[in-house]
Amino acid sequence: MRNFYIVLCLITTQAFAQKKDNADKRQIELAEFIVKDVRMDDIDYTKEATDKKNNLYLYKLLDGDQILFSNYWEKEKSQSFGPIYNLAYRHYDETEESYETEEYKFKWSYENTYEDKVGTCDMILKLEYKPRGLYFDLKIYPENLEELHYRGELNGSMSLIRHLLLK
Repeated sequence: MRNFYIVLCLITTQAFAQKKDNADKRQIELAEFIVKDVRMDDIDYTKEATDKKNNLYLYKLLDGDQILFSNYWEKEKSQSFGPIYNLAYRHYDETEESYETEEYKFKWSYENTYEDKVGTCDMILKLEYKPRGLYFDLKIYPENLEELHYRGELNGSMSLIRHLLLK
């Protein structure tokens, strides 16, 4: 069954080019989060993020099962990246008042390409299945207790991610 999920992922996802010059280029993009709104401690950074093509990715290396997360700024060719772990998952069925929703809570150990800083964040990702697509709401809480809040659309699926992290 596990091989089925990996083959399904390979068929339905595209190769994810490594953003960091000296890193392994053998990876698969599992989900792309297209950023439409960014707040840091309630200050709006949306224009800067969209101008610099800031998107978020979940991906994995071809030779392993570990899921990694990247906060990538395409125009600056910089990113924060690293593995995610300690995944907790909840599913909420659609009701008359709300759409079907999934909630993922996890930790992210990151390093940056633009400075030597490393750290760990708590993350809460909510996905909402709306008639026009799949939308995300992601809150990131780094060690300095800031709140980074991203919203937008999701390309991809979380099914393989759930399979790999909840096994």
